[in-house]
Order: sequence, then structure tokens, then C-alpha cells
Amino acid sequence: MAPDESREQGVEFGSLGDELADDEYPTSKADLLERYGDRELELEDGSQTLREVLGPLGETSSNRPRT
Repeated sequence: MAPDESREQGVEFGSLGDELADDEYPTSKADLLERYGDRELELEDGSQTLREVLGPLGETSSNRPRT
């Protein structure tokens, strides 16, 4: 059985992973939540929206390099 390539560190991103990879960086948390906040992530203990996962974190910009 091949490993699920859309799962990173216990999080199932599904198609959101591809969309995040194609997004423009740097970006802000507010911009990410505006575009993807209602998208569901599958976690080991259930699912949550990206807004629920990132909401408690402070505001920072992501300088994630494009691959």
C-alpha cells in the first residue's frame, strides 16, 4: 500500500494541499483564512477547518518557498 501523499505530520490536506502549494508566498494568516478558512482538514482525532486550526495562532506572514 502506497503512503498517502496528501497527509503531512498527521494532517490530511486532500486537495487543499495542492492549492496551498500553488498559492503565492509570502502571505498573511488573514489572507490564507479568507481563501481557505472553511476548508476541512482531517486530523488524527477528527476534522477541523483551517480557521479552527490557525485561528488561535498569532498573526505572521508565511515565507514558505515555492517548490
